Amino acid sequence: MRSLCGLFLGLFLANAAFAIDDRPVELPADGQTVVEGVRAKQSARAMVTTMVMSGAKGSPDVAALVERECAAQGRPCSLVTGLEITVNGRPLAVPRSSFRGLGNVRTAKLVPKGKSFHLVLRGGDGAEGFVATIVFDRDRVLKRRLASSLAPEDALEETTYRTQKESFDR
Repeated sequence: MRSLCGLFLGLFLANAAFAIDDRPVELPADGQTVVEGVRAKQSARAMVTTMVMSGAKGSPDVAALVERECAAQGRPCSLVTGLEITVNGRPLAVPRSSFRGLGNVRTAKLVPKGKSFHLVLRGGDGAEGFVATIVFDRDRVLKRRLASSLAPEDALEETTYRTQKESFDR
C-alpha cells in the first residue's frame, strides 16, 4: 500500500514539474525576458527584447514604425526589437524577419519538438491576436510561422530560412 501511494505521489510530482516547465513566461512591455528549454542532451535559451514605442511622442521615423508595426490603438505599443537564441551555449544567427513586426507580445514559451525547439510568442488581443512560432535546431533558425490566435492551426504567414549552398564571392 505504501509503495502504491509512493508511486502516485511520484507521478503527481512529475506531472507538476512538467506543468511548471511548460508554462509560458509573461513578457514585460519594455525589457528583456529569457525563456529556456531542455531536450535530451540539448539546452536552448532565447532572450526576447521588447521596447515600448509611441508614435505621438517620437520622431517621424518612430511614428512611421509604430504606424506600420502596431495595431491602431491610439496608445503606445510594445515591439520585439531583438531576439537572441543559443543552443548548448552556442549563439545562432537569428534573421530579423523572424521577430520584426511582432507587437504587444504577452507571453513566450520554449517547447522541444522532435529534433527542434519551438519558441512560441503570443501577442495582441481580440481579433488582432497572434501566435508566432519560431522553429530552430542546434544549428540555425529554420522557420517562422504566424497564425491568428482565433485559429492557431491555420498559418497566415510562413517563412522558411534556408542555408546558402554557394558563396556570393565568385
